[in-house]
Amino acid sequence: MPDIKTKYILILDVGKTHSKVTLVDLLIGNIQISRTTSNKSLKQATYKALDIEAIWDWFLSQLAELNHAYPVAQITVTTHGAAAALINDSGDENTLIFPVMDYEDNHLDEVKEQYIKIRPPFSETGSMDLPQGLNLGRQLFWLHQKYPYKWKQVKYILMLPQYFCWRLSGIAVSEITSLGCHTDLWDLVDMKLSSMVYKCNWQHLFPEIRKPGAILATIKKSLANRLNLSADIEILNGIHDSNATLYPYLKATTNNCNIISSGTWVVINHINNQSSPENMLTPLNLPDSLSNGIMFSVNALNDTVSSIRFMGGREWSLIQQNTITDCSLTDIQFILSQQVFPLPSFEKSGPFAEHKGCFYFRKHNFELDKNTLSALATIYLVLMSRYCLDQLNVNCKDRHPADTIVEGAFVKNKIYLQLLQTLSLPEKIFYSSDETGTTSGASRLSHYANNWPPVNLTRVKSQTMAGFSDYYLSWCTLVDKMLIKPHHQPEK
Repeated sequence: MPDIKTKYILILDVGKTHSKVTLVDLLIGNIQISRTTSNKSLKQATYKALDIEAIWDWFLSQLAELNHAYPVAQITVTTHGAAAALINDSGDENTLIFPVMDYEDNHLDEVKEQYIKIRPPFSETGSMDLPQGLNLGRQLFWLHQKYPYKWKQVKYILMLPQYFCWRLSGIAVSEITSLGCHTDLWDLVDMKLSSMVYKCNWQHLFPEIRKPGAILATIKKSLANRLNLSADIEILNGIHDSNATLYPYLKATTNNCNIISSGTWVVINHINNQSSPENMLTPLNLPDSLSNGIMFSVNALNDTVSSIRFMGGREWSLIQQNTITDCSLTDIQFILSQQVFPLPSFEKSGPFAEHKGCFYFRKHNFELDKNTLSALATIYLVLMSRYCLDQLNVNCKDRHPADTIVEGAFVKNKIYLQLLQTLSLPEKIFYSSDETGTTSGASRLSHYANNWPPVNLTRVKSQTMAGFSDYYLSWCTLVDKMLIKPHHQPEK
């Protein structure tokens, strides 16, 4: 067992846009150092793929360098969902049968009609039919149909966190939070592989399930020798990134709460600790036709969680035409006074994925400069966040008050936090002092984290902005009119 006074856990965090390594001390859970690199997608002959080798090589270089000054005792991995590695496990370090697919590939429409016929119902998986490759099952189905002979070489289907853990430890396992995240591969009712997995005869390709944080093995000797590392470094089973953000709060509160995990994707998870079992929101009592963006996943404690998401980080950049500027409250007030509304969606995602985003000028048109675009981008994030929170709350049969905790990139946007609090009264908004919620959550998979202090949260001051609540209701009315499918109107 390592001496935790001088040892660290290293987390590899692979997001959609960036990858990050972070060192956390094992004594009290403080972040020592964090480094980031941009991800790349490789355009293969037949589909877009993630540059996994670039991430792996960068990670190993960081591991070797950081270990000199900060002795690493444990390593774990957290990644975005909708990504899997298909390997043959021949004993070589890299035994990918197919490049790891980028879920934003458009080739998957080739099997759209076939896939719709075979994918499980919402009542089984809690997952909607998502575009491109956001349902991991569609990626697997396309590869199986496109390359049937090559598919025969596959020994294991590994979720992306488990793939990196396998390369570190040599142990192939599955893990519940990645399997149960809008993949179409997991039956949320009976907690087993979905009916589609058996129809496709894939069940033997998924190795045994181990809980996130389980010690898989010590690091492979070949890697320890090559990088001059201790042979005693423990490899902990990884976790899906949104569930990593959620993890610290699962046992920390007895109240209902919402967790907003923000980055390229904004994922809002609802922790329901107060509803009776028969009144809890589940795939069985929320038909797909009424879900309006709500999906279900599995958390690290093997419980079902309702969630809703949209690609807010990317939309924030697109609205500003990729010229990022900080706005002021004066800019916000100007947009409200001119009654300009950013209508969703500016990226094909979330509850309004089928609608193309635009700006609606209620009074008169005028040219938007960088400051007004920045204000509209922040306003849009607030409107979408509050709308998604309302969807999660209004569908609960016995609603209880639920405070909200903001994690990740949006923590730096203080105007976003203030405006969200304005729309959320009397419920409270908190934000984490740690902008890396996924990393912090993944580090707490270590058994040493039982002795760490809780996540430090700061309450957003209850400052109201005149007219913003009415502005939100007007936005909801506009959304109602532009969509064929109605949504629940929040109460005034």
